[in-house]
Amino acid sequence: FGVRNEALEVVSHAVRMQAAMVAMAELHHVTLMQGFHTGRPAQPVTFAHLLGGAIGPVGEGIHDSIRAFDRLNRSPLGAGTMSGEVVGAERAESAALLGFQDPVPNTFDAVANVEDLAGAVVSVGSIAAPVARLLDELVTLVRTDPTSLVFGDAWMREDSRLPGLSVAEGVVSLAGDLRGIADTGNAIVARLRSLPYAPLGAAWDWIDRDLRDHLVEAGQRFALVESLFRESLTVNRAYLANRAGRDYTTSNDLAAFLMAEEQLPPSIARNIASLTLRGMNAWR
Repeated sequence: FGVRNEALEVVSHAVRMQAAMVAMAELHHVTLMQGFHTGRPAQPVTFAHLLGGAIGPVGEGIHDSIRAFDRLNRSPLGAGTMSGEVVGAERAESAALLGFQDPVPNTFDAVANVEDLAGAVVSVGSIAAPVARLLDELVTLVRTDPTSLVFGDAWMREDSRLPGLSVAEGVVSLAGDLRGIADTGNAIVARLRSLPYAPLGAAWDWIDRDLRDHLVEAGQRFALVESLFRESLTVNRAYLANRAGRDYTTSNDLAAFLMAEEQLPPSIARNIASLTLRGMNAWR
């Protein structure tokens, strides 16, 4: 019962977190910024496009969490030790009185199944992981171009080694916590799936404790991400737009330059551009 309620709460936090990210994307759907691939300049994108790389996977994770909650929202009451209650308990009526959608149909499944629990944990990890990657990218962007984004003071600290330079320590810490949620979840799932094919019995003590603690922590971290995007992140539109496209060169860009500056025929300019960029990529 407690795990089910915490699972519902974490879904609620995740939905609000995604809504905050979507609101930020809507605000910056035309905010141009420099794109990067493996640390090298790539074609310009919008800030909304960058956020979309996490918004989509988070939505899939939320969908999986809702499905996992539907499986958890079934009552095992009346299953006995594995074969049902000998006094003939009204399992469907008991489930309804306790707020469950249905009873678990098979009584052995009701007392021995771990996959419903594992599904809830895995889905939470699939929400946390893409957000951690996004926060890592935002921190990298700030370190590369300190004026591109501004985090609220609560997320920053001054570097004691370099006075005047601030680092987004709070964001780095939050990204690490989100990765920890995914890693801890994997460990919990592995432990669940190592249990014998039998009624959970005494194992339920640690299952209930660890799963509830895990889900509560995840909900708290998702709430912090929501707060970050709603209240503590400012995007410097003008600076990002000014930087967009700089140092990014395609073969077409170079060919156009050679035709304009060196008066080369188009076919020769394209061949030189193609050979030059292939050589640069091989050197890298």
